[in-house]
Amino acid sequence: MLTFLANFSKVYYPPIDSDAPFAIDRYSGEIRTNFQPGFNLDYESNDKSYTFQVVAKDNEGKKSNSESVLVTVLLSNINDERPILDRSLATIDILNTQTVSS
Repeated sequence: MLTFLANFSKVYYPPIDSDAPFAIDRYSGEIRTNFQPGFNLDYESNDKSYTFQVVAKDNEGKKSNSESVLVTVLLSNINDERPILDRSLATIDILNTQTVSS
């Protein structure tokens, strides 16, 4: 979690202005996935990384100071699917005269 410190004022985080599937909690700064129907963070079928800017501001609603940081989220591939075999037994014929390299 990102933490920005501000003297004598509370820090808030405006919404992430990006197409990345992430949202930020306005007051804690916690970044979470923002899933939309039909979307998931699948390594095989989507982007492998997402980059977006996070802004922290003080004095919400008044003249405020701000600081920003560029955040990059990298997806890791995990083995999440079992192999599927279309038959329980497979047989092949190999000639005893067949060479090893062919």
